[in-house]
Amino acid sequence: MSKAKSKRLKWETLLLRLLSVLVVYILCKVLFTLFNIHSFKSGSESEGFSYWINLIWGVLRYDLAAISFINMLYIFLTMLPCEFTYHPLYRKTTAILTFYTPNILAFAFDFIDIIYSRFTQRRMTFDVFKFAGNEESMGALIPIFLRDYWYVFILFLLIIGLFIFVNVRLGRSQAESNTRFSYWLAIPVLIVFMGLSVLGARGGFQMRPLAEANVSAHAKPQHYMLVSNTPFTMIKSVGKSGLEIKHFLSEEEAERLFPTRWTAKPGKRFSSPNIVILIMESFSAEFSKELNPNRERSLTPNLDSIGRLGMMLPFYANGTRSMEGLPALLASLPTWMDGEYLTSQYSNNQITALPALLKRYGYTTAFYHGGKNGTMHFNTFTQLAGFDYYFGKNEYGNDAHFDGSWGIYDDYYLPYCAREISMLDTPFLASAFTLSSHHPFHLSKEYLKIRPDAEKSMPASIEFADWALGKFFAEAVKQPWFENTIFIITADHAALSQDPYYKTRHARYAIPFVIYAPNFPIDSISKSFGQQIDLLPTVLDILGYPDDCFTFGNSLYDNRPPYAINFQNGIYQIITKKHVILSDSEEVTGYYDFLEDPFLENNRKKNLGANDPELLLLRSAIQQYNNNLIQNKLTID
Repeated sequence: MSKAKSKRLKWETLLLRLLSVLVVYILCKVLFTLFNIHSFKSGSESEGFSYWINLIWGVLRYDLAAISFINMLYIFLTMLPCEFTYHPLYRKTTAILTFYTPNILAFAFDFIDIIYSRFTQRRMTFDVFKFAGNEESMGALIPIFLRDYWYVFILFLLIIGLFIFVNVRLGRSQAESNTRFSYWLAIPVLIVFMGLSVLGARGGFQMRPLAEANVSAHAKPQHYMLVSNTPFTMIKSVGKSGLEIKHFLSEEEAERLFPTRWTAKPGKRFSSPNIVILIMESFSAEFSKELNPNRERSLTPNLDSIGRLGMMLPFYANGTRSMEGLPALLASLPTWMDGEYLTSQYSNNQITALPALLKRYGYTTAFYHGGKNGTMHFNTFTQLAGFDYYFGKNEYGNDAHFDGSWGIYDDYYLPYCAREISMLDTPFLASAFTLSSHHPFHLSKEYLKIRPDAEKSMPASIEFADWALGKFFAEAVKQPWFENTIFIITADHAALSQDPYYKTRHARYAIPFVIYAPNFPIDSISKSFGQQIDLLPTVLDILGYPDDCFTFGNSLYDNRPPYAINFQNGIYQIITKKHVILSDSEEVTGYYDFLEDPFLENNRKKNLGANDPELLLLRSAIQQYNNNLIQNKLTID
């Protein structure tokens, strides 16, 4: 009897086995840190005790997420409230197929990355298999790696041997029948275990499941790899189509046609005015009579009037979603791939972003969005981009102004931003992102008092957001920083249109771009249009920024012909002054003269030569984008 009582229940064995997995993850993290300690020295003394506690919490979140996901099937099969789950053959088969095999594979990838991450400067993702399959020399490289880093392989074998030994012992000490546990109680226990597994796999109760980019909430860029783990990044990148290395042209020719280096202008003095970037949700160029003269009435009279005071020109969005617009505008980083950059396997790359660049020269940086904190990973991106502060719905602190869906009504939030910006030390970079011109198009009670006939619709919400824009400037003009500020107003993406022209493949990306400086001299812009990724280098040119930097965009002040590039459903699009070219990564699918054929009805792709300059430009852009993201080369050292 005493021997029987010493046997563990299967849920006790399960917990101990999962604990052993966590111990191995911790050992892997310790070894990863020790073998790469030189990579994590920041040279900063500002990392206090709370910083490291937050980092450790991040490590646990990512480790538990990977463990929960990998072991979810094993947990379910083990905790089934059935007698056959105690049968030796069932237990052995289940353990081998759903516990030992997936966990040992996960450990293997974690160990490989102890060394492999030195070369990539990021955690491995699932596209490593695509790389390995296309790399003819991979077979020859593996023995070399084993020879040079034999000690890591030996450590892996020792830890795996110990892991198997411990878990075999745990299995032998488990009870062979359900002698002390009611089957009726087993059902809620199964539900609890599966619920905890799902919670662990998604990384907590937050709005969106844990993503690789969320490491920025727990660590500085130099410590990102410490927080995450390779099994997690592999899991998150499965099923996502990774980019492919391209060699359409030589590296030199690709850089000549599509340069990725913005060069500082020698002799130009650096100025440091304040900068305010207002990103208007779903503001299409279609709604502005200044940009769309065919409109009977402008839906954006305030935007148009500010544009007349400064400069206004058509822009093209580089994507169709807010999560694509933000990196394009503030980091010159388009999403020319399936899925958003912020949820891709490249989201942990080191990037060049306007906030981080300006902070080098004394700027205070803040991002304002009245949405629920965490929505669309905006808080994550602002950390990646180097903003000092993120202000969301929580910081606003007045739920009476909540629209019931997205966040704080624009007519309350934009004047609030103007007042809050006054709390920042100058010079500053402040960016505010609106939300009311988004389905379900809520209108505030204050607005309905002056427009009682307004209905919930996209046009009405655009007028409402433009009215809120006017309230922002009415408040901003009272502030001491107003005169020495450059205002930039643009959009995250265009809106769905009822106008046939703005439904076309190219015009549906058209958005406004306004620069207004009350008392700061700005040279006129000669280009007829631009794209979102041009904002960053344009601002650097206006300021006379003294350092070269990486960018996929072109300044509106350079002498290169304007163009815009978008990507959707596997098809790239380049828009030039006259033409639209559509292509997948290899073949042209469309070639149009939109001046003569505005609705893109006459496909003339047979007339497009392989060496057409516009096609070569598109090929260069694809090559530069893919190769730099894959190789994590989005900065200039």
